[in-house]
Amino acid sequence: MSDAVPLITLDPDVLAGKPIVAGTRISVELVLDLIAASWSEADILADYPTLDREKILACMAYARNLVASERVYPSAARDSSRTRTSQPKPPASCEKRGWTSQSSSAARRTSQCWRAPFAKSEFC
Repeated sequence: MSDAVPLITLDPDVLAGKPIVAGTRISVELVLDLIAASWSEADILADYPTLDREKILACMAYARNLVASERVYPSAARDSSRTRTSQPKPPASCEKRGWTSQSSSAARRTSQCWRAPFAKSEFC
């Protein structure tokens, strides 16, 4: 299958540079979409006569090579030990003024403290 990969080309003048089957305007993405939609090889070959089995395999090999080179690195923001599971407690300055973070759903979403709805809206 590694011999099949050169059948895929990238040309900035064709389909905005998407990977295509060499000598055609058929994108690798289209072929993979058809396979993902449960089209059989016979269905693809019947609807796209410029393709053959080798070119379909080249599309799959191209996708395999992209996935094989993909890497995901952990992020400090996704560290489970730092994940906050509950709402933070309002600052002491809010509690002294009688303000609460439970007065409004908007206040709860933003974790802001503010006076009761009937009072002047002030954020601390």
